[in-house]
Amino acid sequence: DRDVVAAIGAFDEARRLWPDYHNVSEIYTLLNHEREELSSAAGWGQVCEIILEKYAWGMPVEFRDALRLSINN
Repeated sequence: DRDVVAAIGAFDEARRLWPDYHNVSEIYTLLNHEREELSSAAGWGQVCEIILEKYAWGMPVEFRDALRLSINN
């Protein structure tokens, strides 16, 4: 939903519960670092591309596909 606060909160919770799980800590850090950029659709697209390029290991195919589709919307 491109909700910065909710996304960071969800990854923070996941990071605290299981920090080594499929790049969850790295994605949490990326979202925090790019927080200001996430105020625009273009910023979300850039962050989603980074996630797909660097942090998609272990991501279920349906989520990877949905993330790809979200870049263009």
